[in-house]
Amino acid sequence: LTIKYNALINPITVVKSDDARFMIVSGERRYRACLLNHLKFIKCSIVDIDEFQLQEMTLIENIQRDDLTDFEKAKYIGLMWSTGRYEKKQDLAAALGKSQSYISKAFSCLKLDETILQDLENNSCDVPLSVLDEISKIKDKDNQKDVYSKYLNNEITRDEIRIIKPQNLENFARENLDNKPHEQTFDFEENGLDETNEKEITPG
Repeated sequence: LTIKYNALINPITVVKSDDARFMIVSGERRYRACLLNHLKFIKCSIVDIDEFQLQEMTLIENIQRDDLTDFEKAKYIGLMWSTGRYEKKQDLAAALGKSQSYISKAFSCLKLDETILQDLENNSCDVPLSVLDEISKIKDKDNQKDVYSKYLNNEITRDEIRIIKPQNLENFARENLDNKPHEQTFDFEENGLDETNEKEITPG
């Protein structure tokens, strides 16, 4: 609605490609919104940058998107680090406007068991970065998969993952099972009664 009546307030950023056309660096969603509102002209800023700068701007733009899962954002952060343009991780954090803690958690989740990474990739599971970071602290890969599965099935919370020790996972599962309500039976013959007895029975 704002774009339709007030036009585009913040211009998109484009770069001129080799075929004399323009490629959007940032503002893809704004561009699509303009198309939906049938605008023939939109504001844009043309930047003259090299290939590495283009890649960086594109990755930063993607990381800021709201429709990405935390894992997908972590992958983009990993790609930015792999360019070798950042001497320290704190430099990368500054470029993204993120805390060093956030960057560290992003790297941690990328080291999870391959099965977990594939599930996050294929099913777009929106598991919070803080949860993935806690799971990554579990050294045994099988235990990682077990805890990940339990979290997806709402059998364990992030705080429980934080405090639980890997060697106690079986005990944790057993305790949860024991704490679930179960049916109790009352033996009438053993207690000298028959099923037609109208005496109220209070289980001990």
